[in-house]
Amino acid sequence: TIGIENWNSRKVAIFDRWGRKVWSSDKYTNDNPFEGKDSNGQDLADGTYFYTIELNNPMTYQSETLSGSINIMRGN
Repeated sequence: TIGIENWNSRKVAIFDRWGRKVWSSDKYTNDNPFEGKDSNGQDLADGTYFYTIELNNPMTYQSETLSGSINIMRGN
């Protein structure tokens, strides 16, 4: 397994249940992760969100797309 930061291209996007993009990074790093906030820095509501991760390394012709869901539960 290759760590995310070893890929040349690392695009991560988070979508709400209606398919609207609420957060994205075209050059994702673990130093600046998704923290349950939208692109404006506002806390997202509790619920299920969906992610896509597009990885690409043109030097080795490797590419990979991952997707799934995450839950935000702050427990106010």
